Parts: sequence; C-alpha cells; structure tokens
Amino acid sequence: MKAVTAYLRKKPQPRAEVGHPWVFAAEVARWEGEASVEETVFARSAEGRFLGSAIFSPRSSICLRIFSREKIFLDEKVIKEKIENAIKSRSFSGKETMRLVWSEADGLPGLTIDAYNGRAVVFQITHAAMEKKRPSIIEAINDVLNPDTLVERSDGAGRKMEGLPERKELLTGKNWLIEATIGAGRFPVDLMSDQKSGAYLDQATNYLRVASCCAGKSVLDCFCNKGGFAINAALAGAKRVVAVDISQDAIDSAKKAAELNRVSIETSVANVFDDLRAREKSREKWDVIVLDPPPFSRSRNSLESAIRGYREINLRAFKLLQPGGLLATYTCSHHIQPREFLQMLREAAWDARRDAVIIEDQFQAPDHPTLLAMPESRYLHGWMIRVL
Repeated sequence: MKAVTAYLRKKPQPRAEVGHPWVFAAEVARWEGEASVEETVFARSAEGRFLGSAIFSPRSSICLRIFSREKIFLDEKVIKEKIENAIKSRSFSGKETMRLVWSEADGLPGLTIDAYNGRAVVFQITHAAMEKKRPSIIEAINDVLNPDTLVERSDGAGRKMEGLPERKELLTGKNWLIEATIGAGRFPVDLMSDQKSGAYLDQATNYLRVASCCAGKSVLDCFCNKGGFAINAALAGAKRVVAVDISQDAIDSAKKAAELNRVSIETSVANVFDDLRAREKSREKWDVIVLDPPPFSRSRNSLESAIRGYREINLRAFKLLQPGGLLATYTCSHHIQPREFLQMLREAAWDARRDAVIIEDQFQAPDHPTLLAMPESRYLHGWMIRVL
C-alpha cells in the first residue's frame, strides 16, 4: 500500500515539526500523489524528515491530522488497537461512566467514544476520513466493549465543516433512556437527544472536588444543566442548594436527578445574568457559587464580548459571596487563554471590592487527556477561589 506524501514548508516552522498533530493547508509546500479522505498521508518536513501518518480533509484549513508518529495506515487493526490502548490507559473496569476515546489525544482524530455505566456506549465521528472508517469503528467497539446499547451521535458542528450529514442512530439495544453515575450522583440521560453524547462528562472530577467543600453550606449552581454540581453538593451535605438555568429541559433533568438521588434542591428557570443581578439587589449571601456557562466565544471575533460576559457574572458572584465563601468558575471558550480569564477575574474582584485567593486550578477530567504537544486539547479551565 502506497501513501500520499505531503512536504511542509520550511518557514515559518510548522508546529507539526515539534509534535503538534495538526498541519494547516498553508503549511504544505507540495504533494507527492493525490490526497483523498480514503488514503493515509505521510507528512514530511521540507528536508524530507518523516513527521507522521495522517488523515486528510479537503474542506478544513487543517488539512492533515496526524494519528501516529510511525509509518502506518489507519486500517481495521490499527483502529482496534488504538481503542484498546485508550481504554487501558484509563483503567476502565467496565462499570464506569467516562470518555474512553478522546480524538487526537488518543491517536484517533475525529472520533470520541463515551461509556455510561460501562454498558451503554456512544460514539461520534466528526472527520470525513474517519467517516470512511465507520464500519471498522463500529466493529471494534462491539468487539472490545460488547455494549448492551450502542448509539451514534454524529451530530456536531464539526461534521458540517467536513460536509457530512448529521446522524443519530441506535445501533444496538432498545433503550437510549438510561441512568448514569457522574461524580457521586445518578442522572437521567437521553443518549439520543441530550447535549454532547448525553451528558457533560468532563466536569465529573470537579463535581466531587467542589462538593467536598459544600457540607453545611449554601450553594448556588448557575448554568446548572443537569445539575451536576448541585446534585453532588446536596449529596455531600449542603444545607441549601439552588440550581439555575435558562433551559426548562435542563431544570427538569435536574429535578429528576434530585428525585433519583433522594436529595432536595431548589430550581429556577432564569437567565443567569438577570438572576444574579436580582439576587444582588435582594442582598443575598452565599457560601458557594458555581459558574459553569456554555462557551461565550466560539471565534476570535467574539472575544471582547465574551470577556465582558464572563466579567459580569463573576463580578456579581464576588459580591454575593460571604466572607470566606468559595467561587468555582469555569470557561470552555477555547479562544480565551487562561491568563486572559485570570486578568478578568482580578478586575471583577477589584470592582467588587473583594480580596480573594486561588485555592485550586482545575481542568477537564483525566479521561479527557491533554496531549502535551497540543495545548488546544486542554479546553476546560477552572479556578476555585476563596473570598476573604
């Protein structure tokens, strides 16, 4: 089998020469052969040094995504081996709810696989080359995991960029409405309709860490979604928990989760910006506030407005916290750098006339690993901050 070869430009130095898995179309000086989504591409430096084996996209500015530093082809055997290796790296016992394959971080760009309680598996394909490998992916998942339920949720924005149709399909089993343990809590999950693959799994460890500070405390969970922080805080012994989200569906899910876990929480369907202003006007005080909003910025063009939005909610939170209170604040807007977010937090605390200390930096859960050479793979940033 012969691979197409892409020779990269010499200057400016492509990041692939220092380990990054992406090659941009503008970085390719010449092609040896005709690239296609069906074929593996070998990436080489301008001098001919081998950089890696990659999949090709004709539509994306990222034309190559390297899946191995060895000269190999992405065939059925390699796909199965990479899935097996990804699972082994997570010490998966077959019962957990976690991400089993995380795209480039596991050498399978454009593929994610999540397991719910070990028995329900959801996968998503977002790259045209991976779409060509779909039968091999399904076969490997069934061979390695043998799930009771297998769902495809290839419905993300990435597929549109690749010119692929959206696909939601129940491939194995009969029931896509399940209950899953995330953190310490049990949550209702609709694998076919809920966001992501059914739930946000990247905050699971942060749920537990924040909950460990909530015993006997009042907790305000803003942008609560399914109530991950709220439910885990209630289970940890919080004296009062309020969950706020603009989505009625999200609040309904949080209520169902409270019933499943036999805990009591209060809920509010509201715009969080308006809700925080109203609570400040009422002179409320809280022991713990969680801010876990959806991305405020999906492009560099909206960075300024995104920072304003983050500053607004964090300013209100600083004002609402008791002395000694805890703010857990997060961003998944990958165009916002941590230093920019921290500067915003400093300004918000100063405007609120509050001194504060950083207790802990937080990131996505370890089952969403960060590839050392790819800073973009660390997309969730959070801070636990104590107000003095």
